[in-house]
Amino acid sequence: MTKRRKPDEGVEAEAERAPERRRRKRRLIWPLVLASALAASSWTIAQAATLPPLPVAEAAAHGPVADAAQAPIDAVVPTAGPVASAQPAPFGPQLEVILPPPPPPPPPASSGQRSSPQQKQAAAAALTTTQYCDGKYGATTSASTPQGLLTAANAERANFGLAPLSWSGTLAQSAQDWSNTMAGNYDPTNPGAAMGHGMVPSPGGQNVAAAWTSGSMSQATAIATAHSGWMASPGHCENILRASFTSMGAGTAEAGSGKAWYTTVDFQ
Repeated sequence: MTKRRKPDEGVEAEAERAPERRRRKRRLIWPLVLASALAASSWTIAQAATLPPLPVAEAAAHGPVADAAQAPIDAVVPTAGPVASAQPAPFGPQLEVILPPPPPPPPPASSGQRSSPQQKQAAAAALTTTQYCDGKYGATTSASTPQGLLTAANAERANFGLAPLSWSGTLAQSAQDWSNTMAGNYDPTNPGAAMGHGMVPSPGGQNVAAAWTSGSMSQATAIATAHSGWMASPGHCENILRASFTSMGAGTAEAGSGKAWYTTVDFQ
């Protein structure tokens, strides 16, 4: 059997419990407010900690400013550093461009095969005169008269960019005199025995040559043989291509009714 409560008894009990409820609410609200404040503070700290660092220039500009009254007279205020370039860094170091070496000169003529004048000129462009005059290349032109030897010598020199020689009447007379002397010493049994050097200009140089046959030989053939032989001989070739020489003269003499010819070139 349930006991019934009077109406006024319920109202009185409710009034008695109201202050207790308010006290409970207050106790619950303050922790919530405190937790919210702490959460907001943590968020602000986290945001500040994750801000991107200032660039170098900005960091210098935003640094602490020294008190002007306390700063020494000769104080130097640091300036902002350089601003980093917006361009991306290159991938790896730059490569040095190395050009391939020039092609080697054409091979020298071997037995049974002769280099053409064009091949010899190409070799001359790639070699020094000493390298060219090693006996492997030879003449790129020819001559048929004593003065033609000057033209031929200048053509050989032009392949190396050397200045041309001029004709010297004095040197030509000296060369002719020595060619006459060699021809006067001609020995039919040993034509080469008469060949040798005479008075060499000082400073200067001298090339001599002897050509003979059992029959007869023309002057043009003898002079062409002399120039070809000199360009194929190291010492004679170097005389023709010597940069310090500026002039030359030549002479040739016949012996034995055309059986032998003696040719001389003097350089200075």
